[in-house]
Amino acid sequence: MKIVVAQAIIKKQCKRLYLQNNNITASGTSIITAALNNNTILEILNISNNHIFDMGVKSISKINNSVLQVLDLGSNEITDFGIQYLIEMLKINQTLLFLGLAFNKISDQGVQLLVNTLSRHNNRLKELYLNRNRLVTDSSIDALVEMIKSNRSLTTFSIGHCNLSKNGQKKLRRTTRWKFFFSIQT
Repeated sequence: MKIVVAQAIIKKQCKRLYLQNNNITASGTSIITAALNNNTILEILNISNNHIFDMGVKSISKINNSVLQVLDLGSNEITDFGIQYLIEMLKINQTLLFLGLAFNKISDQGVQLLVNTLSRHNNRLKELYLNRNRLVTDSSIDALVEMIKSNRSLTTFSIGHCNLSKNGQKKLRRTTRWKFFFSIQT
């Protein structure tokens, strides 16, 4: 990770960094995020399909980057504890437009935390991917409906292949009928 940081972030000043499928751990994530503090170049960070867990998310949530727009953390075994770190980041980050959290271990409790933040504190995020989090159930439907109604910036929301009933999926799709330029994948 030190070589990646030195070559890609410090030397080349990359705008996009794709590090998916590299067995990156929480300690590797902390090396990356240390280099990204006060970075004004990196716009896209994809660390999907690694092993960063919640402690890696804790490091990522501390990034003080004024231009990061895309953050993909899919398939990293992130739980509700990791979501608690992310919501602190979402409260202050005003540049993030895309957040990928697919294929993790997020439950209804984590969804509730995320939804509350997106409904009350973040008006910039445009795309949210929570698909394939099998611990998300119909218990999240009402909160998700409220988020869809109250968040003005969100245009794409994916929650497919979670543990939602057909009725729950239908209720979510029904909520989006009145929103123009909104895409939901259930």
